[in-house]
Amino acid sequence: MYVLGWGKNDDICAFSFSFSLLSRNSEVVVYKIDELQVGSMKANAEAPTGSMDGLKWSMVFLLLAAAVVGNSLYNELSVVFRTAGVIALVAVAMGVAAITAKGKAAITFARESRMEVRKVVWPTRQETLHTTFIVLVVTVVTSLILWGVDGVMVRLVRIITGV
Repeated sequence: MYVLGWGKNDDICAFSFSFSLLSRNSEVVVYKIDELQVGSMKANAEAPTGSMDGLKWSMVFLLLAAAVVGNSLYNELSVVFRTAGVIALVAVAMGVAAITAKGKAAITFARESRMEVRKVVWPTRQETLHTTFIVLVVTVVTSLILWGVDGVMVRLVRIITGV
């Protein structure tokens, strides 16, 4: 019998148990436990961070703070100019964030997600309409059943309590 569990250093291990169900004084006698290394949970899945990433993230937060503070300080300006300024600062902040290690990983993830979405076989309009109709019918039938059960239970409670 194999059981997955945690080994030393947070490794995933499979333990092989061989034991006898015969007991001495209500104790199970374990004859053999073998540990087989399966894999490690401490695989470094994150990209290595550069020494400048902290500075880049600080710059991102400063740019976003400048957009918020600038929008409130210059409230006498036209909304069009303030909106353009906020959009420009957010775009620059996103550009700086994109050149960090986490930003590059996010962009890679977005590209891979887009490729996966292209592989999806989407339902046709007719399939969507049929499925929607089925869901609506089941919802109505279920609500009618629950309404009936509720009515019966209310009457039973009235009979029992004499109200």
